[in-house]
Amino acid sequence: MSRKLGQIIAVRENTWMIRIPMGCDPQTKQRSYYNRTVHGSLRQAQKFLGKKVNELGAYIERDGAKIRLDQYLDQWLKTVKSRICSKTFESYESLLAKYIRPSLGKKPIVAIRPLDVQAVYQHMSDRGLSPRTVQGAHWVLNAAFRQALQWEMILEVPTKGAKLPRIRRREMRVFSVEETKIFLKVALATMYGTLSFVEIDEHQDKVKRGNWQNEFDRPIYFVELRDGYACSWCQLDGNQLILVPSPQSRGQIRQLRYPTEADIVGRVTAVTMRIAEVEGNQPKP
Repeated sequence: MSRKLGQIIAVRENTWMIRIPMGCDPQTKQRSYYNRTVHGSLRQAQKFLGKKVNELGAYIERDGAKIRLDQYLDQWLKTVKSRICSKTFESYESLLAKYIRPSLGKKPIVAIRPLDVQAVYQHMSDRGLSPRTVQGAHWVLNAAFRQALQWEMILEVPTKGAKLPRIRRREMRVFSVEETKIFLKVALATMYGTLSFVEIDEHQDKVKRGNWQNEFDRPIYFVELRDGYACSWCQLDGNQLILVPSPQSRGQIRQLRYPTEADIVGRVTAVTMRIAEVEGNQPKP
């Protein structure tokens, strides 16, 4: 369904101001409007508005037809660069360059339809790309189109209603007794040894908000990343998951897109670690 445009403003009895946005220049950010005074009943004003919106809708599409998606994405990336960290910006550029621009970049933005977008996502899945990658590409493209809608360069968002593959967590498998013995035999002989084993409650997979009396009361979460896992305190700020390391560690605070770049597996409920050397592994004097 197309976005509803225009306002009817009562000036005085049987006099109405019709105000219709005509678009926004991405360079200057200046909006322009069609304004017209109409005399008559409210019904007559509504009828005039509907007729004029249909006419101006065609104008907006003709104007938007001059801009291809590649050109628009270049401008959109410039506007968001100052609001996000460099690593996130690089991921935006990479996702668009790899998966969106090759298929849709040459199309005018007003000519892109939901079926075109769905075909891109399906092609990504058919190539064997992970659901997380497909969802990441969708998130970026959807954000770009939503901004185009606010700038009134398009009348609807073609990414709306797209069917996305579900992210399936990798199954967490527990070592058998024999596998644990083999692991310990190999790991304890290294210079670092084993660091820790963690027990995870997968039912507690949402970040809890609250005031903690001390760092020992604060929940620690086991987080699945694109390139591995992490144990950390977590803060959720909108769709940003912030991983907060212990002050005693050398780790740095990380900010990741949630849930496309990071997903919470569960809360860490127990930790076991080696606190002394095993006598059999100590060098002989």
